Amino acid sequence: MNREVRCTLILSVVAYFVMLGVSLVSPILPLYALSFDVSLFMVGALISGFGIARLIMDVPTGMMVDRFGMKRFMIYGIAIVFFASLVCGFAVDYWMLLVGRILEGVGSAMYSTTSFTCMGRIAPERKRGKYMSFYLGMFILGSVSGPAIGGYVGETIGLSAPFFFYAGCAAFCYFLIQFGVNERAFRDKMVGEGSKVSIGQIKDLFKNYTFVAICIAIFAIFVGRMGITSTLVPLYAYSNLGMTAATLGIVLTLSAFANFVIMMPAGSLTDKYGRRTFMFASVFLAGLSIILIPFTQDFLSFAGILIMLGFSFGLSGPIIAWVTDIAGGNQLGTAMGIFRTMSDAGFVVGPVVLTLLPGSSAGSVGLVPFLVAGGFLILSSALLLKGRDPRRSERVKSKGESV
Repeated sequence: MNREVRCTLILSVVAYFVMLGVSLVSPILPLYALSFDVSLFMVGALISGFGIARLIMDVPTGMMVDRFGMKRFMIYGIAIVFFASLVCGFAVDYWMLLVGRILEGVGSAMYSTTSFTCMGRIAPERKRGKYMSFYLGMFILGSVSGPAIGGYVGETIGLSAPFFFYAGCAAFCYFLIQFGVNERAFRDKMVGEGSKVSIGQIKDLFKNYTFVAICIAIFAIFVGRMGITSTLVPLYAYSNLGMTAATLGIVLTLSAFANFVIMMPAGSLTDKYGRRTFMFASVFLAGLSIILIPFTQDFLSFAGILIMLGFSFGLSGPIIAWVTDIAGGNQLGTAMGIFRTMSDAGFVVGPVVLTLLPGSSAGSVGLVPFLVAGGFLILSSALLLKGRDPRRSERVKSKGESV
C-alpha cells in the first residue's frame, strides 16, 4: 500500500469518527441546554456558537497550516475537541457548556480545514476526484451515523453522556493521526514557497472567477443542507404530512444513503470527464428537488424527492477536488480555509434566514422558504457554467494529442 492510499484511508477513518462525534451530541444538545433553565434564544446561541467559532477560525487555519505543519495542526485541533468535549460533559452551568461548545468549534475548524488541505496535497492528480469523494463520503457517513446513537445514549445514560463518547472519538482520532500519518506524505507535494502566509493570496483567490463561483455554490449547498434538510424538512414532515419521527428517520436515512452511494462514482467520473458538468448538475438538481418538496402530499412522493435531493448533493462530493485543481500549490491552504468558511457560513445562515421567511412556522410550512432556497441553488449552478475546468481541458488536450 503506497503512502498516499494509506494516508487517505487514515484521514478518512478520522473524518468518520470526527463527524460521528459531532453528530452524537446533536439530538441531545437542546435538551441539555434547557436542563440549565435557560431561554430558547440561549439554546440557539449555544448551537450557533459552534458554527461561529468555525467561521472565525477557518481562514486563519488555512493560511497557517503550511507554515506550522499540517500534522501538528490536525493534532492540536483534535486535542482541543477532546478537552472541549470533557468541558461540556462536566458542565455545571450554561456558560461552562457554551465555552466548551465554542472550543469544540475552534478545534473542529483546525482539524477540518487542515485535513481538507492534506487531502488536496496527497490525492494523485488523475484520481483526485475519487480520493476526495471517498474522504468526503466518510465525513458525511459519520454525520448520519451519530444522531440515533447519541439520542439513545442520552436517553439511557444521561444528557451529558454523548459528550464523553465524543471525547472518546477524539482520543481515538488523536492516536490515529499521531502514529499513522507521516507528514512527508503531503510535505513532498508542496509547491514553491508554500510555507509563507500572505494576505495577498486571499485577494488573488477572490479575483479568480471559478473559485468565487465554487464558493457561492458551496454556500448555497449548505444553506440547502442545513436550512432545508435539517430544519424545514422535519417541520414540513411533522406539520404538513403528519409523519412520525420514526417515519421521517427512514426517509432521511434513505436520502443520506443516496448521498453516500453516489459520491465515489461521481468522483471517478469527474476525474475522467471533468468537474464542471457534474457540479452544475448537482447544484441545479438540488435546487429543483427543494422546490418540489412542498408539492409532495404523501410518504412515497416525499421520500422520492428526498432521495433525489440526497443523490443531487452526493454529486457535489468532488467539488473540493475542483478547488484543488484551480488553487493548488502555495494557495491551497488559504483556498481551503475560504472554502470551509463559505460552507460554515451556509451552515449558520441557512436555518436562521429560511425560518424567518413568510410561510415557515412550527404550525405549518409554506412554499416561500423552499422556493427561495431552491432558486438560490439554481442561480448558483448557472454561475458554475462559466467556470474554468482544468481537468476537462487536460482530457481534451490529451485526446487531441493521441489522435
